[in-house]
Amino acid sequence: MQSGSIDIYNLALKSGSNLKGTDKTTIPRLLEVFESEVDVNNAVKLLIFYIYRQKERKELRGEGVNDLLRSIKAIYERFRNDPDNLRDTVRKYLILVKWVYEFRLKKDKPVRSFEELLREVQ
Repeated sequence: MQSGSIDIYNLALKSGSNLKGTDKTTIPRLLEVFESEVDVNNAVKLLIFYIYRQKERKELRGEGVNDLLRSIKAIYERFRNDPDNLRDTVRKYLILVKWVYEFRLKKDKPVRSFEELLREVQ
């Protein structure tokens, strides 16, 4: 998969590590909502609506919510005319966000980059 000029690893680290207070069942649901729509452009739109809904319901919390929206927008704008790469990149991004959220859940300090994450390895 090509991700062009979008670094989904760093985007996912930034988003996933800033979702403190988010209901843990909401994160995997993001991928379910995205996957529920056959047309990938509509899937992205549905996902954005869902994120706004969950934000207002306080199911998604923290600075990471806006990071999620900005990242999905950037991915959509980059790949909107390339449906296969759009679907693959959004899917991979959401999986990475879920993993980051899970392993950063009990950490106080967010991680902004892959290099920063590697510095934690001892």
